[in-house]
Amino acid sequence: MDATPGAVLGDAPADAAGGHPAARVRGRRNRSVVAWALVCTAVLFLVAEVGVRSLGTLPPNRTWPDVESQFKAEHAASVRAEGLREPLVFAGSSVSDAAFDPERVTEAAGLDVPSFNYAQEGSLASSTAMFLDAAVLDDVQPDIVVMGVYPGDIGAAPTNAASLVDELPRSRGYRRATGSQNLADRIEEAASSRSALVAHREILRNPYRLAQWLRSAPGPEFFDADTGALTRHRARSIDPALASPAPGGADPSPDDEAIGGVGHDTTVPIAPQVAAIEDLAARLAAQDRRLVVVELPVLDSAWDEASSPDGRERTHDELVGVERAGCAERLDLRSEIQDPQYWSDGVHVNAAGTAAISEAVGEWLADHPDPPADC
Repeated sequence: MDATPGAVLGDAPADAAGGHPAARVRGRRNRSVVAWALVCTAVLFLVAEVGVRSLGTLPPNRTWPDVESQFKAEHAASVRAEGLREPLVFAGSSVSDAAFDPERVTEAAGLDVPSFNYAQEGSLASSTAMFLDAAVLDDVQPDIVVMGVYPGDIGAAPTNAASLVDELPRSRGYRRATGSQNLADRIEEAASSRSALVAHREILRNPYRLAQWLRSAPGPEFFDADTGALTRHRARSIDPALASPAPGGADPSPDDEAIGGVGHDTTVPIAPQVAAIEDLAARLAAQDRRLVVVELPVLDSAWDEASSPDGRERTHDELVGVERAGCAERLDLRSEIQDPQYWSDGVHVNAAGTAAISEAVGEWLADHPDPPADC
């Protein structure tokens, strides 16, 4: 008896085992669908890429922890790219951000040099030094760094601001600036350099922000793009009758979330923060540069001494020690501008306070043109 299987209906004869060829028909159709889908997707991406490139200059994806550090790092890079320098720069936390207006300082000092405020909201002394080392000093080649300090900057008082100490090393911008990129960073860099869709995907994901940018490229909203000085507090004035002392004197910043801000007061060990200032002073002195540490005032009537007992005195003692180490100079402004008309809150000055502190710093620089000789 013939055991050969009979023919099976289909577009091809059955095989020796009698299998049905219909599955191969479905496979060919599936492959065609997938191929067309891939082609259509590639065409769509190509059209989108061309479309994005036609929009002109769009803001790149953020690589630093927050908007301010991103802008200021890019500013420093642009100074270097243009072959320029900034002989006088400022650093610190939001308190310094608000206190120093580079234009007023240089005018009061009788200096005609480029200057910029690289202070950052939410920065401790150690993260200030980290940012300067990574993004500023080599790029702008300053002769003088003026660093403002108030108790919250070194851990002598609690602060509502989030510290950049942890956020900076996690950012791709910082790793790139310090030459410590990982594989993911390199892949991101390569993709961003080749594709506008990748390089600008953050703004492309936000139609409202994209529309705003296309109408008129926005500048920074809370600090002066030309000087780097914080402007959020300029128009405010503290009401002594209504003001209740905030812990450490600091009010929460609406931008804390951008840098992983915490919603409660925090303190940090003082010794590492002081050591960071001393190390920065020594490194600058080794390069014939100067670090001037300014003891910034706080408003006595709005200061919560209970939350930071002896915080101001401890800060003063520590900064005197920094000066005695020999590489840093110190300007004591603690007793200045105690009238509430100069303040936005307990530690941030308004426009009048900015002018007063900046002029005091400028006058001091005019009186101290030379660096200390004993470092």
